[in-house]
Amino acid sequence: MHFIISLIAPCLVAAASVQVLPSSPVEQRQDTPRIYAKFYNDTACLDTWVEDTVWLENPPQTCIENTITATYGSTLIADNLATHTLRVFSLPGCNPNQGNYYDVPAGVEKCYAGQARSVEFL
Repeated sequence: MHFIISLIAPCLVAAASVQVLPSSPVEQRQDTPRIYAKFYNDTACLDTWVEDTVWLENPPQTCIENTITATYGSTLIADNLATHTLRVFSLPGCNPNQGNYYDVPAGVEKCYAGQARSVEFL
């Protein structure tokens, strides 16, 4: 019995002295400014959900190309934790002088008809 206690005691002391390295809380990691977008076949976000993506809020005016290759007709902003407006372009390259674009204000969650080929936070 004394032998077992002499083996277990050092393990208990070692386990009690272990310290967890500090890290960011789960809530803080989950609050990273971002937008979760879902892409649908139709133009009203009612048909088949074909793909999704997450756009992390980058420094303003940084173009993010949408790499979704599926055919889609609408984009649902399903989870908007952004702190800046997102500008969505119908063509790659984030050029406001080519194609169309629309702005998604921070916190707004709704369906938008059309392609989202590139985006940038303003």
